[in-house]
Amino acid sequence: MNEGKLISTTQLVTLMLVSRLFTASIYMSSGDIIYGTDAMIAIVAAALIQIILMIPVYFLLKGQGDRDMIACAYMIHPVVGKVSAVLLWLFCLSIAGGTVLSFQYFLSYSAYPIAGAWVIILIFAVAIIYASYMGLEAVARLSFYVFFAFLVMLGFIGVALIPRYSMARVMMPFVEGTTQYPYLILQLLTRNSELILIPMMMPLLKGKVRKSFFGYLLISTVLLEALTGIVVAALGEYAKTQKFPVYTAATIAEMSVLERLDSIYLTVWIFLAFVKAALFLYMANRCFSYFVRWKTADWSMPIAMVIIVGAAVYLSGDVGLFGQFYRFIASGIPMATVLLALPCLLLLLRLAQKKRKGADANG
Repeated sequence: MNEGKLISTTQLVTLMLVSRLFTASIYMSSGDIIYGTDAMIAIVAAALIQIILMIPVYFLLKGQGDRDMIACAYMIHPVVGKVSAVLLWLFCLSIAGGTVLSFQYFLSYSAYPIAGAWVIILIFAVAIIYASYMGLEAVARLSFYVFFAFLVMLGFIGVALIPRYSMARVMMPFVEGTTQYPYLILQLLTRNSELILIPMMMPLLKGKVRKSFFGYLLISTVLLEALTGIVVAALGEYAKTQKFPVYTAATIAEMSVLERLDSIYLTVWIFLAFVKAALFLYMANRCFSYFVRWKTADWSMPIAMVIIVGAAVYLSGDVGLFGQFYRFIASGIPMATVLLALPCLLLLLRLAQKKRKGADANG
């Protein structure tokens, strides 16, 4: 695998945004749309909570130079480093695999209902593995063009749906109380796996990471608000009956030159999925190289391909297991483990190590 040059923090933000927009485009469910403006308020609340969630990561990396989270763990003890690397490898691999599964499910639903699941999964898996082999810089360059294409597509859809907008479809906030807010905020937090990229990419970045985090948070919040507002104002109650409300909005959007915009949406969405899956596969490979420091590390991509394709084909054929996998991801347990529990544990272990060294020095 060729890592290439370091990427800028601007490229990091673009990568994170493209990855986040894939998730927002496919996982904005009818449940989110039901709450209308409540969902839009929850987006802002979730963004503020994400700042709090990143505090342990900030203190873990503070004063550590270019070390990433795994390198910080190795400074405490090699066993701690290996365990951290395995946890992050499993997390990145599950996100990459989940993206492949989502790609297959949505593509079968929207465009190729008679195509075999294994064919779509295999072709997509080969493509993302090739992209990962090309290196992070290549994926980062592609993400810029994909992000620009998404903005253009969103503008087209937003303008095309203007005749369908109606404030009567927009439910005012707090009409149904506040009990829905914990659910909405949790969903938004668990869908933001991109946050873990910041502490994992420290050795690969040039620029001010803190600014990139707040830039990502601001831009992603604005775009999520725009997506939600467009769908709610254009579809209203009809969105409740749709599996993929954003895609439905694209299918009914028409412009005199381009006619229906769903084909454009589908094309951009495929590239969103491609960048997200390739990005997390690349990061999984870096984690793998931390706990396997010999020639087996060269086989990390083929190993990842076997795991992802095998798991995706198996899960796609079992609706029950498919649902259990996504419920586990949506539960927040994986995110809380790698983004909150692991940094907190590493901070405690580092503190204990310092106290022990101080006691030894005084003794």
